[in-house]
Amino acid sequence: MKKHAVLFFVALLLFSCAESTKKTESVLSGSIENSPNGLISLVGTEYKKDIILEEDGSFQTELELPYDGYYNAIMGRIPLALYLEKGKDLSFDVDLQEFKESLEFSGELSDENTFLSKKQEIANIDMRQLFQVEPASFLDSISEIDTQYKTALVDANIENKNFVESQEKEFLYQKAGYINAYEELYKYLTETDQVDLPQDFYATLENIDFADEKEFKHSTSYQQLVESYYNKKASRLSEETEHNNSITYMELIDEAYPKGYAKNQLLKSVVGYNLKPDQHLDAVYKKYMSIQTDEELIQNMEESYATLKKILPGETSPTFDYENINGGTTSLDDLKGKYIYVDVWATWCMPCLQEIPYLKEVAEEYKDKNVEFVGISIDSEKDYEKWQNMVKEKELAGVQLYSGGDAWQSDFVKEYNIQGIPRFILIDPEGNIFDADTYRPSDKKLRELFDEIL
Repeated sequence: MKKHAVLFFVALLLFSCAESTKKTESVLSGSIENSPNGLISLVGTEYKKDIILEEDGSFQTELELPYDGYYNAIMGRIPLALYLEKGKDLSFDVDLQEFKESLEFSGELSDENTFLSKKQEIANIDMRQLFQVEPASFLDSISEIDTQYKTALVDANIENKNFVESQEKEFLYQKAGYINAYEELYKYLTETDQVDLPQDFYATLENIDFADEKEFKHSTSYQQLVESYYNKKASRLSEETEHNNSITYMELIDEAYPKGYAKNQLLKSVVGYNLKPDQHLDAVYKKYMSIQTDEELIQNMEESYATLKKILPGETSPTFDYENINGGTTSLDDLKGKYIYVDVWATWCMPCLQEIPYLKEVAEEYKDKNVEFVGISIDSEKDYEKWQNMVKEKELAGVQLYSGGDAWQSDFVKEYNIQGIPRFILIDPEGNIFDADTYRPSDKKLRELFDEIL
C-alpha cells in the first residue's frame, strides 16, 4: 500500500512538472519578398501585433496568443488568413508579387494553413453568376461548393480535431450566408421584384444560433452571417412597421446580444452605411449611444454624427470646382438656379456602372425640367484616360467632372461623409442640401420625387 502511495506521488509530481513546463508561446516565422512597408500586422479578435521584417524580408517572433483559432496577417493591402494555436509554431514564405504561386507553409500547423489556402481557391467563384440563377440551380451550386470544401478537408488528412471541427462549422456558416443573401442579390442583379423560393429554401438557417457570443468572437464567416441576417430582418420589420431601419436593427442586436464584444462590433455598421443625414439622425444617434459600450466606437459615432449634422436638408452644400470633360472647370456655383442631381462614381465600381442605363433614362426623361445631372468621377490618376473613354463610349448624360488625384480625401467627399459609391446627392437651386443621400436612378422613388418637386 505504501509502495503504491509513493508511486502515485512520483507520478503526480512528474505530471505537475510536465504541466508547468508546457509550452504556451507560439513562434511565427518566415520571409516576405516585395513587402511594401516591411511590416506584418497580425490581427485577431481583440488582438493586434505588428511584426517588423528584417532587411532581407525574414521575420521570427514569439506570440502570446489569446485564443486558438483564426487570425489575419496583413502585408500592405494583402491579407493572409492563418490558423494559429497556443504553443504551436508556424512558418510561411511568400512573394507578394506572385502570392498564390509562391506561398508555402512549414511547421506544426502547416497542414491546417495549407488547407486554408486551398479553400480560398475553391471559393474563387463568379459571385454575379452564382446569384443570378434560379433558386433550384443556386441551391445545387452552393451544395457543390460545400461538397468540394468537405472533400478537400478529408483529402488533407488533418489530425487536428479542433481545426477540423471549426472548419465544418465554417462550411455551414458560409453556405447559410449564401442562402441568406440570395433573394436580395437575385432581385438586384436580375432587376426583378419577385422570386419564387422553394418552401424549405431557408432550412439551413433554422439550424443556426444567431446569438452565439463565442462563435462570433472566433469566426469571420459567422460574424458576416449574423450581421447580414439581422440587417435583413431589420429591413423586413421596418417595411412592415414603417420604423427606422437602423433603430430596428439596433433593437434586434440589443436583444440578441445584451452585452459584450459581439454587440459592440455589430453596432459598428450603423456608423458606416446605415447612418443617414435625415430626419432620423438624432434618434439613431441617441439609441446607439445608449447601448454602445466600446469607447473607441463611441468616439467614431460622435465624429460621424458631427459630420452628418452639417449635411442635413437645408444646410449649405459643400462645394466643388472640378475639371469638366468638355474643357475648363465647373463649380457648384456655376450650376445654381437648378436642382443638381450628383452622381459620385468611378469606372472600377460595378454598382456604379449598373446605374448608368437608368441614369441616362432619367436624364432624358427630365431634360426639359429644372434639374442638372452631374457626374463626379473619383477615379485615381492612373484611370484618368479610362474615365474619359467611358464617358464618351457610354455617352454619359449631363455634366461630367473629374475630381482628380486621391478623391477619397477631397473636401467634397469628406464633408459629405462618402464611404462607399455610388452615392447620389440632391442639391436645391439655392445651393442648399435637399438630400445628402438620395434615391438611385434605378429606384422608382426618384421619379416620384422629381415629379413632386420639379
